[in-house]
Amino acid sequence: KRKNLSQCFDEFEIIAVQESAPTALYSNVVEGISRLNLHYKLFVVSNCEERYLEVFHCHTPIGQLILDSECFGRTGKLKHENIRAVVDRQRLLSPCYIGDTAGDEAAAAKAGVLFFHAR
Repeated sequence: KRKNLSQCFDEFEIIAVQESAPTALYSNVVEGISRLNLHYKLFVVSNCEERYLEVFHCHTPIGQLILDSECFGRTGKLKHENIRAVVDRQRLLSPCYIGDTAGDEAAAAKAGVLFFHAR
């Protein structure tokens, strides 16, 4: 019964996230990401579950601008390992990671990529 209830909650959660995704972005994010996309290849690495990343790609206006992504929910690996996986997979020569936490900065350093702090 618990498994069925948990699956039911998961389904409702995804529907709620899908419905709110297009309006859940901070103001000016779409414009900023669109401007970055004119000059840079964009990727996402997150600690989220895979289903949230799928919602992001399919239900936000910037999801189609992301060329590749990786997340803990898909790989079970730490953020620095997932950053390195995208760097290696895409054969990036001078990647940088933009994040908003000290943990993001530490992960970028462990992955050997430049870090920029977004606030």
